[in-house]
Amino acid sequence: TDPGRIGGSARYFESAKKTVNIDHHISNAKGGGMVNHVIPQASAAAEIVYELIETEYMDAEIAQLLYLGISHDTGVFHFSNTSPRTMRIAADLIEYGFDFPKFLDDTFFGKTYLQNKLLAQIVLDSRLFYDGKVILGTIRGSELEAFGATTDDVEGAVNRLQVTEGVECAVFIYEKKQGLYKCSFRASSDLVDVSKVGAVYGGGGHKRASGCESTDPLEVTVEKLMEAIGEQLKKEDFAS
Repeated sequence: TDPGRIGGSARYFESAKKTVNIDHHISNAKGGGMVNHVIPQASAAAEIVYELIETEYMDAEIAQLLYLGISHDTGVFHFSNTSPRTMRIAADLIEYGFDFPKFLDDTFFGKTYLQNKLLAQIVLDSRLFYDGKVILGTIRGSELEAFGATTDDVEGAVNRLQVTEGVECAVFIYEKKQGLYKCSFRASSDLVDVSKVGAVYGGGGHKRASGCESTDPLEVTVEKLMEAIGEQLKKEDFAS
């Protein structure tokens, strides 16, 4: 298990007498737990947890947290990993009575004024590739500093880029720390398998949502990623 994926919980995981890995990422199928329960068809790990919890142990607080995991992992039921089963589970969860519209506004849609300004700048500076089928947004650490922002303030930028008309694949790259770039990918269809794009730098994820990290200079990183995307688009005669 990558300690970076579980943050401050890593020390508990490493000292636990028994570890259980519950996930929906196919790249984590073997997992790092003593027990590994991975279902790639699930929309979110929270969906799997819902299936495991007996009804007698459910309450509004747990339901709200599971709804948080499912709604965020599906882009509020927008991503292709959303299934009819996902929607039925979401309906069951909101039966517990929490204010889910406000909850989504507070945890997913809501942006500070600074975050909106930052997003506007990212979109303004974005570039199109392959006849507008690919959009790229980038921001360096020095630019974040100039805005008085942190990397947390660019959360969700790739999703904003993705919904640009005509775009099949969105790429967003930001400088996580000096010399280390975090790359996020979103695909609007099966035309581009972004899990293969993330694999260029040892990353991965889903066909329509993935990521990776690069220590190459920014423009070198862009060149390699665009080449990987282009290899898929050329098969469809979309290269420019």
